Amino acid sequence: MHPHPPAPPRHFEALRWGAALAGFAFLAFGAMRPLSAVDGLAIPDDGYICLEIARNLGTGRGATFAGLVTNGFQPLWVLVLAPMFGLFPRADPDAFVHAALVLGAVFASLSFALLAGWFRDRPRPAAWVVPLAAFWFPSAAVVQNALNAMETSLALLAGTAALTALRPLDGVPLGAMSRRRALAVGALLGLGVLARVDVGLLALGFGLLWLGQALRARSLPHVARLAQTTAVAAAVTAPWWVWSQAATGAWFPVSGRAVRVCSLGGPRAPDGDFYATMLSLAWETWNRHYGGPAAWLLAALALATLAVPDARRA
Repeated sequence: MHPHPPAPPRHFEALRWGAALAGFAFLAFGAMRPLSAVDGLAIPDDGYICLEIARNLGTGRGATFAGLVTNGFQPLWVLVLAPMFGLFPRADPDAFVHAALVLGAVFASLSFALLAGWFRDRPRPAAWVVPLAAFWFPSAAVVQNALNAMETSLALLAGTAALTALRPLDGVPLGAMSRRRALAVGALLGLGVLARVDVGLLALGFGLLWLGQALRARSLPHVARLAQTTAVAAAVTAPWWVWSQAATGAWFPVSGRAVRVCSLGGPRAPDGDFYATMLSLAWETWNRHYGGPAAWLLAALALATLAVPDARRA
């Protein structure tokens, strides 16, 4: 195993968590702004669908939308939101939206704190914290994911936590981890899948890498660690798959009938060329979120990166 890295300066942890708290305050300011200012910028329709399902679940009406049972949601996020509807059934409806946005800000800030911790074993680790915070919190992607009333920040936190649990194995086969770490990684990946099913792709990538390492090393203990991690992840997610199949007949989240009821109950879209309308909306969205000098700067950096020769060929 690798030798233990030198201990970071004492002020590193204070700076890391201080930056996370300052970043949370920045995001929370956006979360508490009037919904008229936030709604059109960050919260999509799916955010309100999640809140509606969470309200029905928290008030005893089950996982329903428009009166129909649905699995068209990411379960961990809805389970996190549901208790507040049961505890405060008479609260202002806007307060629940703000609470969801604040939770998103909390998860995004915790993800930053975990990522900043990755620099603990680097030379002068404290020097990395402020630049990382300055890049992370004002980022359009982070703000959008934190303030969309959806599961994205929670899924990011779960995935980051799983990666953080694996970092001590940098350069070491995954199968060499302890049983305790293997079980923790399995639980975190399982929670990540419940937070957002796409995290399953991350888990699949880990599994294939792990299996390849074990087969090359011809190590049964490494395969056993993979089996333990897989078993824990499966145990964490199994209740959701079983309920989903039994209640809706589908294994994976499908909005289906519930969202169709919502769509049919609303106004019809204006007539016109569908593709022209979609292209126009796509361009408008791109300009709103990614246009301006930042996009040109990123493009210039990408071109500069392509121009750098490969060090192995130098």
